[in-house]
Amino acid sequence: MSCNGCRVLRKGCGEGCVLRPCLQWIESPESQGYATLFVAKFFGRAGLMEFISGVPETERTGIYIYVYMYVCMYVCTNLQS
Repeated sequence: MSCNGCRVLRKGCGEGCVLRPCLQWIESPESQGYATLFVAKFFGRAGLMEFISGVPETERTGIYIYVYMYVCMYVCTNLQS
């Protein structure tokens, strides 16, 4: 069964899913999907997957959180302009 991130991106995933471990810090499945869509709208689906895949597995969650926060700050900054 696909993780919540892959499900909202309409991408199948399996045991070696890149996104699944990155989303464990978000409690609700619905919020995991929203966070993935939010980041994917900024980077694109392929760009997000490529970026996360290029990072060692032990650092992927931290990078995902950093990217999520970066996108939030970017959007907030541009809304104020």
